[in-house]
Amino acid sequence: MRSYRIHEFGEPSTLVIDELDDLSPEAQEVVVDVEAVGLNFPDVLVVQGKYQFLQPLPFAPGKDLAGVVRSVGSAVKGIKPGDRVMSQIEFGAFAEQAVTAPERTFVLPEGMSFSEAAAMGLVYQTAYFSLVERAQLKPGETVLVGGPQGESDSLRFR
Repeated sequence: MRSYRIHEFGEPSTLVIDELDDLSPEAQEVVVDVEAVGLNFPDVLVVQGKYQFLQPLPFAPGKDLAGVVRSVGSAVKGIKPGDRVMSQIEFGAFAEQAVTAPERTFVLPEGMSFSEAAAMGLVYQTAYFSLVERAQLKPGETVLVGGPQGESDSLRFR
């Protein structure tokens, strides 16, 4: 199994691809074959060594992932090998396999791609927190969200 890992804090270019043994789950763990990962600002902070929680070096960064369940621990219920899932973990998503907890692992709805699912963790939570907690958006209010118009067009704010 290959994994991007941090051996020294710095820029993303300092990440190294390491060959590691395949992962095996403990009783309350799920091992996922990673198909897509989210890349978020906290991931950049982790690589730079500026995030509030850091693992001992070397370790794999990455918090949001989506993929296919490879194996489950003996105490895991409701998730089985072959399930398409998304998960948010503290570290380890930037690898071909990742370990997660069942309570942080969600079976994907029909039709959701791995890329869409990998963006659901921090991105979704940040948007929800910003609108509901900070902006105190209420039912019936409207929000304008600017974004790309097409493959090559983008909105310009003036």
